[in-house]
Amino acid sequence: MHFSLGILDKDMLTSEFYHGNTWLGSLRTTSCEYARLFNDCEPLLPSDCIATTEYSVLWIHRVGKSKTGNINLLCKRLLSFPELPLHWRYNWSTSAEQVHQFARLQVPPYALASSNLPELVLMDDDHIIVSLVTVTKKLWVHFLDYDFDGLTASLLPSSPEFCIQLIAYIDQDRHLIQSIQLRHHIPAEIELIELGRVYCIERFLRSGPRHISIPITAFLDDFGLYCNTYHSLGGLYIQPANLDEPARFTMQNIFVLMLVPFGGNESEITQYLHDETVPLAQGLEMTLLTGEQVILTVFPICITGDMPQQNSNSGMMSYKSKMGCHYCFQPTENRELLDD
Repeated sequence: MHFSLGILDKDMLTSEFYHGNTWLGSLRTTSCEYARLFNDCEPLLPSDCIATTEYSVLWIHRVGKSKTGNINLLCKRLLSFPELPLHWRYNWSTSAEQVHQFARLQVPPYALASSNLPELVLMDDDHIIVSLVTVTKKLWVHFLDYDFDGLTASLLPSSPEFCIQLIAYIDQDRHLIQSIQLRHHIPAEIELIELGRVYCIERFLRSGPRHISIPITAFLDDFGLYCNTYHSLGGLYIQPANLDEPARFTMQNIFVLMLVPFGGNESEITQYLHDETVPLAQGLEMTLLTGEQVILTVFPICITGDMPQQNSNSGMMSYKSKMGCHYCFQPTENRELLDD
């Protein structure tokens, strides 16, 4: 089983959960291993910003190890407006004001109070892997989709130097710029907001008692006892995500956590398990039979299922519906229109 930072290497195929974005973007999967800058006791976390010998400002998107054991950071560039034409073949000056007004309409009022900071643009298509040894310093940047006053202690331990309210990316050779409100949050941001930066560092990233992190995958599935299409029962199965691919396909490594009674649904399952699973997800101090003190963290890294069940889990319509796609709003008869 794998216990540490995930594996992040540009030449490696991603076949395991500890190669994937969720593992690499979380604070709770590292088993107390983390990236640290020089002799600074504060770790470099996903969602922090840095400067390197080659780039002026980078946003850390993932943290992992190379195959040789060196710590790598997967980053995205944060560029100022004058820098955009240098990296992007796009006439920014002709549409900057229009895009800016559009973005501001989507930024909540609380964010505008911090928008007097120097502004940068997040290059959301970037996948820049940098080595820890090239990092020169840490920077603090306020993303305007967060309430600065309410989340300062959770996300930013110091006053920010820049703010972000725009995302830039390329989709099918089209240069697009959107509000920061439309970006996807990485797991570390959610963990920092829910638990607080101080708690996360003290509980998950400080040296002390041995930390054992066991992310799990949860599989939900409805089934029935009779030969018909009416699935009245359900099952919740779990499996350690630390296992490699061959072990994940071994029946002995799949554990039945509970059976859902007649008429139950996914919301009732999660609500029932909430009180039992929260202490484990936040790190539970335990004493092993050997007398050793450890901190055990067990939490679901993802929820899996077959196609009908995953549609139900995500709140989507059935795959047999007229508009059952997760990515567009084309009806079934226009499914060949992939560009719309």
